[in-house]
Amino acid sequence: MVNVSFVKAQAANSWESKAAMPTARSGFGIAVINGNIYAIGGYNKDQTDFSAVNEKYDPSTNTWVEKAPMPTHRVSFGIAVFEDKIYVFGGQILVAGHRQVINFTEVYDPASDTWSTKATMPNLGEDFAANVVVGNKIYAISTYNDVYDPATDSWSTKAAIPEPVAHSANAVVDGKIFVISGTHYGNEPQFYVPINLTQIYNPATDSWSSGAAIPTGVASPAAVATVGSNAPKAIYVVGGLTLTPDSNGNIIYHPQTLTQVYYPGNDSWSLGASMPTARYALAVGAVDDKVYAMGGSDAKTAPDLPSNELYLPLGFGTVAHQVLPQSAVVGIVIVLVVILVVGAVLVWRTRETAKA
Repeated sequence: MVNVSFVKAQAANSWESKAAMPTARSGFGIAVINGNIYAIGGYNKDQTDFSAVNEKYDPSTNTWVEKAPMPTHRVSFGIAVFEDKIYVFGGQILVAGHRQVINFTEVYDPASDTWSTKATMPNLGEDFAANVVVGNKIYAISTYNDVYDPATDSWSTKAAIPEPVAHSANAVVDGKIFVISGTHYGNEPQFYVPINLTQIYNPATDSWSSGAAIPTGVASPAAVATVGSNAPKAIYVVGGLTLTPDSNGNIIYHPQTLTQVYYPGNDSWSLGASMPTARYALAVGAVDDKVYAMGGSDAKTAPDLPSNELYLPLGFGTVAHQVLPQSAVVGIVIVLVVILVVGAVLVWRTRETAKA
């Protein structure tokens, strides 16, 4: 008798647990290169120092491996990928037990597993509203909009965000930067209450506009965009916190399992399946339009979590191959006809020459 077992394929709009992060962390950054996810920095368990750990996750084998640590131990920093290198900038470090905001820029090359130092940011920056690549520039948006040019290793400054925010989510779709929710930038308790703004920056015009408000404002969520390869183009905002004050004025944290989905094409929102683990200060990355949510904190049972959960987006697997516009099809047919005619003429001339 032959025993045959079947593995049920994961359905669209569902979550599934994957191999946990070796180092439980929150407040860290992740970057995707060549189908691998790099989880870098963040808070560690005992909080005596911030983390510099660099761990690579391979979704194809569901395995982790440790790589060269980041030179600077830090949290709440910006992270972006350009030409298969990971750029890390700003954030906080610990100096004699006290937090200090920095403007250091460091670059990781996975090919050589080495780090190097680049030009410092013109402004100190942490809890970035956005840290993304558009075209050949890296945008580090906090209260400032600092732009890094890897080709010249130099920084410039562009139009500031209309409503400065911290603890927000961000993503890029079709060359525009979307800054979603978060909290007002500041240190007073009232500033920690989440807002539901969607702020949109267009680098081509150096201008800002507004999009539809997120259904539930959250602090410290994470976001990533699907690019249309295996799922419709959308921005997935997962997890985060809602906060309420108690009778003594203390802030009560409520970690969320929300999957809030924004469609830039028609400026609308919907909800996806709830994430299994309620958490905030997590990080997300996408590989082939599959969304991986890693780490974070639940503010209750553990300060930092090793969770690694895979989400297959709404409509995953239903994206059809793009059909060429009719004008393009006509153009291709004309070119093929010309090639055939020219080929036939050349054959005829060759034969006539041979007869002569």
